[in-house]
Amino acid sequence: MRTDRILLQWMGASLLMASLSAEADTSFYWEKAPVTTLHPTMQYTSSWIGNSLAYPKWVQKDGNGLTVGPDGTCYATSGWDEAGKGIGFYKNGDDVGHCENIPSGGKGIAVDDQYIYACTSVPHKKDEPILFGIARWHLDGTKASSIPGAPVDRVGMSIVPFSSEEITGLACLEGKVYVADPAKNVIHVVDRETLGNDAPFPCANPYRIAFDHAGKLWVIHRDPNAPDGTLAPATVEQYDAAGHSTGKIITDVDGARALAMTPDNLLLVAGPHHQVLKYNIGGATPVLSGTLGIKDGIYAETP
Repeated sequence: MRTDRILLQWMGASLLMASLSAEADTSFYWEKAPVTTLHPTMQYTSSWIGNSLAYPKWVQKDGNGLTVGPDGTCYATSGWDEAGKGIGFYKNGDDVGHCENIPSGGKGIAVDDQYIYACTSVPHKKDEPILFGIARWHLDGTKASSIPGAPVDRVGMSIVPFSSEEITGLACLEGKVYVADPAKNVIHVVDRETLGNDAPFPCANPYRIAFDHAGKLWVIHRDPNAPDGTLAPATVEQYDAAGHSTGKIITDVDGARALAMTPDNLLLVAGPHHQVLKYNIGGATPVLSGTLGIKDGIYAETP
């Protein structure tokens, strides 16, 4: 009991001292150092980094590849999305869908009037080497019919293998799918219904690929293992649909990472110096006709 009384007396004394100390400190603080003096008013704006939409809509965590359909729908593939959106569809600033049964996509994605095609890894057992191939979906995101003989993942998705290393680009033309395979230094050409009947042609270090409106294939030649964000040596070359070079080559594009075509058939090359370069490809030699953004982008001396 004596110990309890001593403890209670000590606690009471401590609280009293704390109260007196707080009053003294508060009085001294406000007299000697007003908050407005220490921290003058600042002009600022707030912004948030995060998802633009709310569940059940969401933007996947990153984008490794992007293609645009004839109606303006953007199809983006992600290396991984925790919520399972390996491939998402976006239009007019809104999430309009995604491919089912794919939590992880790859670097290449393409779309035609019937299917969506994307690179992904092939199902394998624990001690087996990983292979890479492509899968396909209907335009509404549901899985397409199974392909006889192709490996099937745990949810019944057919994935046709092509390479021991990652596929880096896809493009479509007239019922054919073109598959960039840097491990073999070829571009595969397969039938869209079977993803078979392969007729590959040689192509050194193919990376991203895209068709122009005249049916010519443009290819970035680049080391697929070069670090992102670097000015890795690169060229862009035009081929006909049969895989023969037309002789049109762009050489001043180190760091190139993506290709696209404008409605008026300008070739867009993204990557060099954090810009998008616009090329007029109508003549015998591609001509730089403009840029999107300034050289070096946000890393420029005056961004």
